[in-house]
Amino acid sequence: MLFLSFALAVFALVPGSDAQGVDFGKILSKKPSLSQARNTATVSVNTKATAASITSTLLKAKTTSKRVSQKAKGRKADTGACSQLVIPFAYSPQDNTPKGFLLDAQLRTISQQASGYPAGYSNVFAAQYGTISASGLLQSQSLSSFNISACAATCNSVAQCKAFNIYFERSPTLLPGLGCPNPKAVADVKCDLWSTSVQTSQATNIGRWRTDFMVVNQGSNGYNKLPVPAKLEGFRSPVALAGAVDAPTAYVGADFFSTESFDPAVCANFCRTTTTLSKQTLQKPKSKVTRACNFFNALDISLNGISQGTYCQLYATDVSTQAKLYTATLGKTRYDLLRSFGYLALVDNTLSSTSVPVATTAASASTISTTITSTSSIAGTSSSSPSSATSYTTRPSLSPASSSRSSVFITSSTTAQSPSTPSSSGTVYDRGSSTTLSTKVSPISTSRTTANAQTTTTPAASSSTSLIINSATSAKPSSTTTTTTTTSTTASAISSSTSLTTTTTTSATSVSTSRMVSSTTSAEPSFATATNPPDRANAGPGVESKHFNIHGTTEEQATYLAPFLEATYQCFIRDMGWRTTGLGFGGQNPGQYFKTNIYSVTDLGGAWMSVDGSNGLGYANIDSAWGINIPVYVHEYGHVIHYHQENWVGQGRTGAWWETMAQWITDTSLSSPLCASARARYNLTDAASLATPMNLDMLVSRSYQVIVDGTQGSGNYYEAWPFFTYLTNNPDNIPALGSDTLRQMLLQYALNSNEDPLSTLQRVAGGTSVQSIVGRYWARMAFVDIGHPAGVQAFIDQQNNLDYQHLDTVSTGLWRVKESRRPRYMGSNMIKLTGASGTVSVQINSTSAFTATAAIRAANNGPVRYAALSSTRTTTFTAGQDEQVIVVVANTPSELIAYDAFNLANSQASVGMDYTIAVQGAIVATTAPSKRDLEQGGLARGARHQHDHTSSCVRP
Repeated sequence: MLFLSFALAVFALVPGSDAQGVDFGKILSKKPSLSQARNTATVSVNTKATAASITSTLLKAKTTSKRVSQKAKGRKADTGACSQLVIPFAYSPQDNTPKGFLLDAQLRTISQQASGYPAGYSNVFAAQYGTISASGLLQSQSLSSFNISACAATCNSVAQCKAFNIYFERSPTLLPGLGCPNPKAVADVKCDLWSTSVQTSQATNIGRWRTDFMVVNQGSNGYNKLPVPAKLEGFRSPVALAGAVDAPTAYVGADFFSTESFDPAVCANFCRTTTTLSKQTLQKPKSKVTRACNFFNALDISLNGISQGTYCQLYATDVSTQAKLYTATLGKTRYDLLRSFGYLALVDNTLSSTSVPVATTAASASTISTTITSTSSIAGTSSSSPSSATSYTTRPSLSPASSSRSSVFITSSTTAQSPSTPSSSGTVYDRGSSTTLSTKVSPISTSRTTANAQTTTTPAASSSTSLIINSATSAKPSSTTTTTTTTSTTASAISSSTSLTTTTTTSATSVSTSRMVSSTTSAEPSFATATNPPDRANAGPGVESKHFNIHGTTEEQATYLAPFLEATYQCFIRDMGWRTTGLGFGGQNPGQYFKTNIYSVTDLGGAWMSVDGSNGLGYANIDSAWGINIPVYVHEYGHVIHYHQENWVGQGRTGAWWETMAQWITDTSLSSPLCASARARYNLTDAASLATPMNLDMLVSRSYQVIVDGTQGSGNYYEAWPFFTYLTNNPDNIPALGSDTLRQMLLQYALNSNEDPLSTLQRVAGGTSVQSIVGRYWARMAFVDIGHPAGVQAFIDQQNNLDYQHLDTVSTGLWRVKESRRPRYMGSNMIKLTGASGTVSVQINSTSAFTATAAIRAANNGPVRYAALSSTRTTTFTAGQDEQVIVVVANTPSELIAYDAFNLANSQASVGMDYTIAVQGAIVATTAPSKRDLEQGGLARGARHQHDHTSSCVRP
């Protein structure tokens, strides 16, 4: 293979028992010819000539396609032209032309110096300008950095994945269309997973056109998954390692075997022999102390892609975590150490007391670790700081939040609830369009006898055969089954040294305050195969699972996708009691349950949900060019679930919230404890790694936007889903909120009222005002303390890059909010304070109603406590020198505004709240965020969920 200038460790020739890495003395004694070996010269590439050739070739292709360009433009205009696209890496080369992208030195350096080789993979090609062009694409996703190990980890999580291709793609910042045929370009890091091994000869896809925007690639690297060697007698199954082990303290010995191919069995024999000799030596009088072999590292020493033999390193303990060397150097020749596997002995051979099974010991440690993780939760304690402000404390946990929540939020809000229920009618929902979903969809009934239409019929249990193994199912909670939470507080004399203990118990109460109830076993009706809708009449029969019919994919792709969809159905429909997607509205077969059609469509130009007017069933359409992108498929099926709940359909003010809902359904399905049992049912152990990360740039730096803002190109309606997570997890124990809140917001929506979802939330929340709920939500978002482990970690990783510059200095100790950053309706400002050490005083003045809170986090990402801030007087609280303080000011007007998130230009909701803030005992941080590291890609913005259809996710 060709050798690149990776900045990797170089081995020294150090003979003897203290040797680190590869001992070439042992190798040369058995294969002297290697002393004369040389690397194959790296091919020199004329990058300028290559860039010119690629762009010339694509320009010729563009010329030949002009005759269809007008039709294409017309189609793309219908699918969200000029809307902003989600690119998590988003580095922009200084020369923004296609040639500039191909010649960009920083991109080339990043791809060439990507650290290390992923464990269990071989590098097939590197630094190519072409990506893989073949059949067998499983999925394509965007990464926030050029992270080979992250791409490999994604491949490892997909059973069918045999190879991956990681590369930089020149991507538009806006969806190209009539108004923006050639937008500004940025670099998008793509990770493509393949179901078959890849070859250099397949790296031929040099680019394509998107309207007048030229897509080209750079830094294309291909990796094939190495076959795992067979399990060897006396050892546990082999573990792929990312290079050679370097652990001199546990080192026992090493040797080289001139095998024709990589053969770990010779290392196993070497390990056994060493242990036997060590035991014999130990029995001799005055013998030198020796160590037995309990672990060995088998290495394939390769030169120019050709195996030179098997190198064995023996160790006294399991040192697999110390595999960190990737190449070895002899003279001027470098050798690859890519095929590296670790083997742990089943029995501990330590030369001392009775042997203990190593595997059993490891399992015990794993059990202990699991137990610790599973019992972690958001632990609540009372504030230990003397303060005149009401406060509470929670710890942001990296483990899933338990159902028992102990933190209590007591805040002073200047709001007064006044729900608004406008009577004007709206259009049928089509992402802001006035086009109706279907003229054949039956009108939604204004009277219902049950909350879930599935309870009206009980067909015989299904006997159909499906591709995915159908597991046992359980009944949905009855619409009359509810719970209540009773909190009892135990405390002696509460002081700075005592803690507040909160105990939660569950009993029956009303539906509006329900938590999720474990369902009981029942038979499920038979789901028939639905006919293809008119626009997919030629789609063919598809590959069927219990509740889905997947069209346009290979059987292998469908087998990979179906469990994710089935788990989503199981969680939302069977476990949480949402209305089934198997029952349509109207049609010729009332009461018949149908499988949901899922279509992978060539040249679709986006992804969206549609409705079959003949039966009232929703179905999903996704462009096949995206491969099997799990978050996109689950997102579109989330729209299908949402549509089948009925009440929000045709209501204009709910329009933008459909995307928020679909994103929340996706995150919940892939990562929330609410869906853990459903994921386990379908063996989706690594689903959380596919979930879309929180966009903290939007949620923290730009929290001043309307809480759900559908403005094209700048809105947050895709990113606002953590608000739904807060309502669901309910970390503040607000009565009536919990795991059933979102379903209740659909069930309790005032039919045909065109009210906005916040008005519905007020109905669901009962005596707690929406203003108070929103204020508490934003306070917890200061440190993402909402019971979302991945969000907490994302904040820890990104906090130094977030922008808190919302204020201008008025005078010493007094600041005023910048006009451009005044918080809009139900938005907020997060203001970072520095230099606090003792008492801090804060006074906020505004002519508008607001909710303000100080969030104080202990050192080392410790517990968070919250102090409510008054709107009429100065509030004091204490903060230690090493604590972080963020003041959150939320615009929570006394009257709710009936607003349409897609039409904010002339809405009262878009008017920002002016205010001043006086601070003593700390200062407002006004410095810019630290420079973003190019290789880290800045702040992730919807990684793995790139939509080209930001105004057409739901279509007729």
